[in-house]
Amino acid sequence: MFRMIKQYLRDTKALFTQKGVKKTRLLLSYNKLCAKNLLFTKILGVKTKKERVLGYTVHYDNFNSFFGMFTEIFIHGVYSRRTNTEKPVIVDCGANIGLAIIYFKHHFPKAKIVAFEPDRKTFEILEQNIKENRFSDVTIHNAAVSDKNGRARFYSLADYQGGPGNTLDIRYIKSYTTKKYYVPTKRLSSLGLRRIDILKIDVEGAEGAIFKDLGESSLLRNVEMINLEYHYIENNNNNKLSDILREIEKSGFRYIINADSLINDKVTVKECLEEKRYVLIINCFRHDRYKIGA
Repeated sequence: MFRMIKQYLRDTKALFTQKGVKKTRLLLSYNKLCAKNLLFTKILGVKTKKERVLGYTVHYDNFNSFFGMFTEIFIHGVYSRRTNTEKPVIVDCGANIGLAIIYFKHHFPKAKIVAFEPDRKTFEILEQNIKENRFSDVTIHNAAVSDKNGRARFYSLADYQGGPGNTLDIRYIKSYTTKKYYVPTKRLSSLGLRRIDILKIDVEGAEGAIFKDLGESSLLRNVEMINLEYHYIENNNNNKLSDILREIEKSGFRYIINADSLINDKVTVKECLEEKRYVLIINCFRHDRYKIGA
């Protein structure tokens, strides 16, 4: 209970420090989810599959995963950015069930969004959420983003559909009930986009391949802002942070690196050495064109 109270205080503090959001309505939605989490999930053990928040219908497979993503995206505003256009082009790599898409459409109704989600069952939920909320200009691909067009072996958390952690690299998996199958892979540079206003990347260890393609194709120079979740694990030479930052710097970005407090809580050197993994949030922006903020 103490942990839940601590989390509630942390989340509400984060909400009220956000700019450009309707705090009262968002707080009501958050409180409703907190009550549902306590009563249905923790006390009664009832499993739910759908929720109505901020006027949107959200289908999910696991309430805890949905609630965690909602808190991260809407309450903590991890993708909170202001653009200079009402019709931004947004690319979502690792769309999951589509909460980030709902967030972007909530703030930018006229946005054009291209999204990728390789997990089969999660993609079905994503497709349902896009269809039921009647979003226009949203294209979704049941594929992984990589540095080549083809296919690759994919590892899915079979008992946790719609949750984070599905990956192209089995070393990032901590589950014993993993399904593996092949999925299509696509290069962002093959989409024919002339510019990308917001690029969101959350791909569980495949970040290096994406930046390899973006750098080699020079498409990175036509990207305005990046929200990157970097996943480190020992001995993955294809996903070096130094290589990614080199491409980011070559393309003229400024960037801010933060430990993901929602995932890592309190990150210490000892914990990183023991786990041999950690997650970083890297926000990249062009200072002369964009402002940090909601």
